[in-house]
Parts: sequence; structure tokens; C-alpha cells
Amino acid sequence: MANNHVVSATLVIEREEPACPLKVQRPVYFIGEVLTNTKAQCPQVQKLLYAMLMATRKLLHYFTDHEVMVITSYPLGDIIRNRDAVGRISEWALKLMGHDIRYIPCTAIKSQALANFIAKRTEVQLLPSDVTHKYWTMYFDGSVMAPSSGAGVVLISPDGSRLCYVIRLHFSTSNNTVEYETLINGLRIAIELGATRLYIRGDSKLVVDQVMKESSCKSPLMAAYYQEVRKLKDKF
Repeated sequence: MANNHVVSATLVIEREEPACPLKVQRPVYFIGEVLTNTKAQCPQVQKLLYAMLMATRKLLHYFTDHEVMVITSYPLGDIIRNRDAVGRISEWALKLMGHDIRYIPCTAIKSQALANFIAKRTEVQLLPSDVTHKYWTMYFDGSVMAPSSGAGVVLISPDGSRLCYVIRLHFSTSNNTVEYETLINGLRIAIELGATRLYIRGDSKLVVDQVMKESSCKSPLMAAYYQEVRKLKDKF
């Protein structure tokens, strides 16, 4: 996916699983990058090709050992094979042609929601520059998806660098639980990155209110999550 600020891609493995008549799609890796002002001004097709190039560099072992199918609504295959292409498109196309990649029309792909989620939240919810210069900023959100749950964390450093993470929970959970799991994992990542000042933004009113002591935890599970968050917050 590519928009005015972000390019992102999700690597998905599709395989047969017991007791399931159809092949199951499992996301295994997510990559994303916030574009510089120069890259943001590029045409849409160049942004998509850049996302592909970024994927081949960061996930080279997948592209080397496996055939990769690229699901896209853009005719990237035709563009890459166009011998009349010039400039960046020609340069990037030449690099991409070295991999076993099939380009097929966009179909239903559940895991694309992960890429869309990170790109949209990064684009819409960036803090003003005067705030990010003093603090790290973290955005978190979780989603329940059978049979597992997914979550996303975006961390913005004081110098404006943006780091995107996708978290997958391999156990049954509720919406509130996955939001807490995402928050806790995001805090741990921020600690490992050396952050000492942190703004946290999430869309779960219950979790935010409980952490800010504006509402009480009625269940032991929520209380346990709350205590873990408080311990991690003491490190900032």
C-alpha cells in the first residue's frame, strides 16, 4: 500500500491447514516506511515500486528461496517489463526482475488489513513537530481476528523517525485484552529503544481511562494488565 506519507507491505504465507477446506492466509512479516518529502512527491506507481524494492531488500531470504506473488490493483508487472521505462522506474524494475515474482490482480486478502492499518494510522495521527522533538510518541491499536488476534504499534522518535511493528497473539482474547497486550508490548519496545519520555495514544477508551485512573478495573484480568502497565510506565 502507498499513500501520501507511507508505503507498506505485508508478507503472507498461504497454506492448507487441518479441518479447513480452503487455504489459510497467515501474515508473517510487515514492513513500512514513512516517506520523506522528496519521496512523497513521487507518482503512485513509483511509491509502489519502492515498497516492492524495500520488501526485497529486507526479506531477501523469502524472495530467494520462494516464488512470491504480489497482489496489487496496479499493473506493476507490465510496468516492470516495459523496456521503454526510464529513470528510477527502469532502475528499480531491473533490480526486481532478478527475483521470481508473479504479479496478479488484487483479490480478497485478509492480511492486507495490517498494511492498511499501519499506513492509515501513521498518516492520520502524526503529532505536531514541536511535540515529537521533545518526546517519543507511541500509537497502539489491536484487533480480534479468529483464530488469533493482531495488533499494531507505531513509535516516533524525537528526531521524527518512525518505527512500525505488527504483533500477533496466538491465543483467544477479547478486544480489551488485545488492546492491553498491544500497549504493554509497545511500552517494552520503547524501553528497549531507550525512550525515557513518551506520549501514548490509543483508541480504546476503557484501557486509556483505566491507565489514567479515570475508571476502575472490574475484573482481575484487567487489574493484572493495569498493574503491568503501571510498572512499565514507571520507567519513563
